[in-house]
Amino acid sequence: MKNTMVKAILPVALTVGTLGLGFAATAPASAATRPTHAKTHNVTTITVTGTIKRVNPAMTTFWLTDGTKTYVVQYKKATFRAASATKLTKDETVTTTGRLAGRSKNVIVATSVAG
Repeated sequence: MKNTMVKAILPVALTVGTLGLGFAATAPASAATRPTHAKTHNVTTITVTGTIKRVNPAMTTFWLTDGTKTYVVQYKKATFRAASATKLTKDETVTTTGRLAGRSKNVIVATSVAG
């Protein structure tokens, strides 16, 4: 009985085992030849001086109007000069420096806020 089971199972196990080793041996070679993805995004730094129209401290954002254009400024990681995040008020004039984000390019991730 054992010989019959060994004769039936052994060739199937060897066939499946050799297929698995063949796939495992070729996977690292194909992975090594793939080109690496280098990020080549252009980061635009912008400085905007305008008037605060709305402040949302819970989301660490405020809305800054510069002429006819309104920006949403995220100030979570920004450094403040001559003020602090808790002293941001409506109709205050501030200068914000940061990078543009978002698809419509109206979001500024601020690096510094002076007011």
